[in-house]
Amino acid sequence: MPKLASLFGLLLLTGLVPPALAGKTHNVVLIVSDGLRWQEVFQGADPLLLDARTGGNWVEEPELKSRYWRATPQERRQLLFPFIWGTVAKRPDTAPLGERKNVEPVTQAQIAATLAALVGKDYVKDVPKAARPIRDVLAKGS
Repeated sequence: MPKLASLFGLLLLTGLVPPALAGKTHNVVLIVSDGLRWQEVFQGADPLLLDARTGGNWVEEPELKSRYWRATPQERRQLLFPFIWGTVAKRPDTAPLGERKNVEPVTQAQIAATLAALVGKDYVKDVPKAARPIRDVLAKGS
């Protein structure tokens, strides 16, 4: 009997949820890149990872350095992320935050709440276990 009650409850909920959400469409774009290191987005190749021992590469260190190492972080990041630094960063519609120093740590759990806040939504209200938005990202936008 408990299984039947659970099944009935599930069917009831699935029948009620779509009408309850009708007309409340929210568009969210989430870009996820597994293994992306934010440090390399802003600083370029990490010198500690440009060898076969610690970087897990099958290419020899001299070859890696010739491909990805340059004198400045700006040159290195351009090599790794040419679209971001050659196209996206040159557009005036997104103000850069620059390098963050002496700030509270940022976790992945804060990203959804921050993106939602940037489009005027309160993610934490809808998902109480979510982390708080990143304050200084929101402060720059105001």
